[in-house]
Amino acid sequence: GPQTFLHLRTEGDPIQATQAVEQAVHEQNAKLPVFDVCTLEQSSQTANMFAMIETTFAGAFAILALILAASGIYGVMAYRTELRTREIGIRVALGASRSDVLRLVLRQGIRLTALGLFVGLTVALLFTRLLRGLLFGVSTMDPLTILSVRALLSLIGVAACYLPALKAIRINPVTAMRA
Repeated sequence: GPQTFLHLRTEGDPIQATQAVEQAVHEQNAKLPVFDVCTLEQSSQTANMFAMIETTFAGAFAILALILAASGIYGVMAYRTELRTREIGIRVALGASRSDVLRLVLRQGIRLTALGLFVGLTVALLFTRLLRGLLFGVSTMDPLTILSVRALLSLIGVAACYLPALKAIRINPVTAMRA
């Protein structure tokens, strides 16, 4: 074929055997070029480099997706809380405690986060055949991975809902009524 690979087991430093191997190849056929001589360790590192690059990119995109998810949940919750400023002000004026308001806003955000997790997990499970080639050492239906990702996304969702909820409990009822 156009390329032939020769693997040798040597004693001592394999690079020192390079000239002897090149001489033996040229004794058989002087026109055969000998190039890209390296140890098995170097060859394995080169082969694994592409998998490491893919993994790094996948990790970077996963972090970006987490940031986008958190900012999206925060944005939706901040907007919905802003729309309900007057309602929250009336609730506080009628005697709702800060914990009631906090619970109200968090419950709404957690409901949206749970819906997003359900839809996302369902879509991910439908596309497991496409993901199978990208996973190393983990099956597509690994329960520990699924539960870990779900827990992480739930935690991020609750944290993203907490900031608008804190803003909601600071609403002054008089100012909210005037608005």
